[in-house]
Amino acid sequence: MFSHRLKLSERCSCTMHISHPNSVLLLLAVVCNLLVCLAGVSVIYPRDPYIKAEGDTLTLKCMVHYEPEKCKDIQTRWCGLNKEDRCIYLTNPSRYLIQVNETEEKEYRQRRIFVTFNSLTRQDTTYYQCNAVCSSGTEGKGHLVHLNVTDLSYFFQIFSLFFYYMKKFY
Repeated sequence: MFSHRLKLSERCSCTMHISHPNSVLLLLAVVCNLLVCLAGVSVIYPRDPYIKAEGDTLTLKCMVHYEPEKCKDIQTRWCGLNKEDRCIYLTNPSRYLIQVNETEEKEYRQRRIFVTFNSLTRQDTTYYQCNAVCSSGTEGKGHLVHLNVTDLSYFFQIFSLFFYYMKKFY
């Protein structure tokens, strides 16, 4: 086991105790808290791309950590890139169900933003990004996540090939 105290300023410090290989999640949480401390806001979500069939539902989840003292009023939104690579915010209530909840942890707040596509179409294929902007001008941007919406025949072709090769080898 090892311990390490990391101090960036009077308000930004932590002690890490790493005693097991699975402590990586704890380390990640510590790093995220330090990022919030330095920048005032951080945006976190998985990098994994999505492959879905037309008609499926999909929920994109985003977590925003921020310090209310540095970020009094915050706007958090998901957007999709259009053909000109401009970020178009997902706001249409007939297309998306948008849910937001927030919790407080000491001097930080954690906001979760969920956007649910009720019935995916091929036009939903693009890159998506979660963004947070404070009234002070501080902003946090997540990475781009790709969604590929295919028609059902694509999935049937893949399964047919899979079963063909399974029969062939077994």
